[in-house]
Amino acid sequence: MNTKLFVVSQIPNIGNLLRNEIIKRAPESNGRLESVEVVVVKLQQKGNEISFSRNLTLTHEDFKQLKSAEILLVDNNLLPSVIKAIDNEAYRPLLGSLKWIQTSWAGVSEIFQDNIPDVVKKNSLTLTRFSGPSFGQAMTEYVLGQILNYERSFYYLYSSTTIQKQCFQVSKKLAGMGMKMSAFGRSERSEEEIKQFGFEKYSTNLQELLPHADYIISIMPATPFTTDLLGNDILSICQNKKPVLINVGRGNLISEEDIIKALDQGWIRYAILDVFRTEPLPSTSPLWTREDVLITPHVSATTRGCDVVKLFVENYLHYVDRKPLQYVINFDEGY
Repeated sequence: MNTKLFVVSQIPNIGNLLRNEIIKRAPESNGRLESVEVVVVKLQQKGNEISFSRNLTLTHEDFKQLKSAEILLVDNNLLPSVIKAIDNEAYRPLLGSLKWIQTSWAGVSEIFQDNIPDVVKKNSLTLTRFSGPSFGQAMTEYVLGQILNYERSFYYLYSSTTIQKQCFQVSKKLAGMGMKMSAFGRSERSEEEIKQFGFEKYSTNLQELLPHADYIISIMPATPFTTDLLGNDILSICQNKKPVLINVGRGNLISEEDIIKALDQGWIRYAILDVFRTEPLPSTSPLWTREDVLITPHVSATTRGCDVVKLFVENYLHYVDRKPLQYVINFDEGY
């Protein structure tokens, strides 16, 4: 009997990418990928094929195509539609077999809205998010490129108004280039871990680290813990070194107003921002016209279909072997 992997995604050519990855991995899978069928839900809205839209919601016709699905790969912006349908008596005959959902984006903000965590727990669903080395590599390249851009003053060659958007991997590679890296986190780390990832210093006390920074690089997810972590004037303790702020994590870390205040007060000397609380950043934002701010449109680590399917197939092999899945959403931790 064939195992069906259902796909609900706006990523271009995602179905063929997944089929090709299965074919590629099949010879080494000991038969586990021999009878796998990829079922791509043809997304429609008002009867017409749609182009990419963050605001798309699934229709009854879309859900009918998911009947008997046990495993689902879905874009994060479409996940709320699926979870709400699972909690709806009218759709339960179609979606009652779902056991594991893999998301195609790294962000988790959509997963923690409304009553989604409660529905997931009540129905014993497993949710896994996209992540992995490819994502950390992309962030590393972005951060390194922006540091070189600032240090060599290349940003003076263009105006930010013409550009109207994983921690350990980033730090390890930057440390390998001779940079001295310190890191902040919620959990204590062993000396072995600290050295392994190239940190000179690690602390759970942010105020212990900030005054010594030349660059503050945030790649943190959006959780209740990280909201306003760099707000409330904490950056005032940086005024002696006046670091550059680089945010490629999530916009909840610091508000637009707090960024502007930190710049105006001279607590930081420059801000490189790839993420914001409201995206896209409104055209009326004063950040657009500042010469001490560089804005990019959430592109530090974009999702590539080829990377998504690699993780999905790897996780599927874990699933059939009853091994722990990678990047399971932890609703207590917030990511």
